[in-house]
Order: sequence, then structure tokens, then C-alpha cells
Amino acid sequence: MEALKKFLGLIIFFLVLCVVAGFAFVVYSIVNEVTNTTKQKMEKKNISFSKEGMQVKMKHRTAEQESDAAQR
Repeated sequence: MEALKKFLGLIIFFLVLCVVAGFAFVVYSIVNEVTNTTKQKMEKKNISFSKEGMQVKMKHRTAEQESDAAQR
């Protein structure tokens, strides 16, 4: 009976450990998905993040596009 109680405690410990690990994995997956989605949306607006910081890129516009925009 004594050995069964120790074994039961060990099983409960591993079950709790598995639940915590599963929860951590789900949170990690959600954070990665949100990060990738946000990164893609920001790159569409010509903004990129790197280890050095944020970089804003300018869209290339021709002289004709500039004059059209000025006339509007």
C-alpha cells in the first residue's frame, strides 16, 4: 500500500508536468503565429524588423507617378 501511494504521487506529478508543458506549447505556438502574421502585414506596408531595429523602406515611384500625384 505504501509503494502504491508513492507511485500514485509520481504519476500525478508527471500528469501535472505534461499539462503545464502542453499549455506552454500552445502559448508558444500562438505567439509564433501572431508574430508571423504581424510581420507579413508590416512587410506589405514596407516596414521590416531586424536585430538592429525597425526599418522603413520607401516605395519606388517613377517621375511620371510623382507628376500624377502632384497634379491631383
